[in-house]
Amino acid sequence: LQGRAKERAALRDALEALGRGDRRCVLLEGEAGIGKSALLDEAARVAASSARVVRGAGERASSRVAYAAFAPVL
Repeated sequence: LQGRAKERAALRDALEALGRGDRRCVLLEGEAGIGKSALLDEAARVAASSARVVRGAGERASSRVAYAAFAPVL
């Protein structure tokens, strides 16, 4: 996760806010292959020690459907 200090800090801040009972929404987007999944894998590992982690995945075809990534877990 070289060169991702800013993104890692944003995710860490969101997880810390969650621990305080605050709500956060984090949007992670970008071109294929830039490390989005690796960044989220790290955040999920950190969060799993104190929270339930639910994962979804979006596809370009369903990007216009609200919450399409979460349909499998709802």
